[in-house]
Amino acid sequence: MSDEVASRVGEIFDIELREPATTGYRWSIARLPAALRLVDEQRDNWAAGGTGSPLSHTFRLLASKPGVHEISFELRRPWEKQSVEVKSMKVTTRA
Repeated sequence: MSDEVASRVGEIFDIELREPATTGYRWSIARLPAALRLVDEQRDNWAAGGTGSPLSHTFRLLASKPGVHEISFELRRPWEKQSVEVKSMKVTTRA
């Protein structure tokens, strides 16, 4: 997966991250620029591998302003303060 996403203002785009199933670790947005808005998110089985297969966590976002924006995600258990991984994505939006 690329660490860059291109979109247009007013267009919904997806960022999809894999997360380990059955471990309690989940991706969440750590930093969301004001020009981006979370529209929806969902988790699905990544593959038909059965119990324990990775999950696909899809974040659906909408850009309200053109420019280059950076969004950060963290992988952690909801009851723990420390994340085990941080991922940043560059989002370039055009008018």
